[in-house]
Amino acid sequence: MGLKEEELQARRPFEQIVAKIAFVCREGERKTKIMYGSMLNQKQLNRYLDLLAKNGLLVYNAEEKIFKTTEKGVRYLSKYSELLKNRNSLDALEREIEMILPYQTVSHT
Repeated sequence: MGLKEEELQARRPFEQIVAKIAFVCREGERKTKIMYGSMLNQKQLNRYLDLLAKNGLLVYNAEEKIFKTTEKGVRYLSKYSELLKNRNSLDALEREIEMILPYQTVSHT
């Protein structure tokens, strides 16, 4: 069974989901708030939380039942923000190039 076009378009990059979770957890949050903030279902969220905790981007406080972004997670957010800025700059350069010489089909006859 193949994926529908809408499902493919709805998929978000891994890096974006990780950044969203790290952003939501900056001050410490419970699973429910993280789930709504990251727009993931419970099964997906549990996988991401486990991965991020194992890799040191989040820490779980069992007493308060909250996940909090670690220093490593904050560094990830900073680098992700830098990545987005660079992508936006590249997109702007591509648009400028397109304005100088619009893409056209070249006939070789």
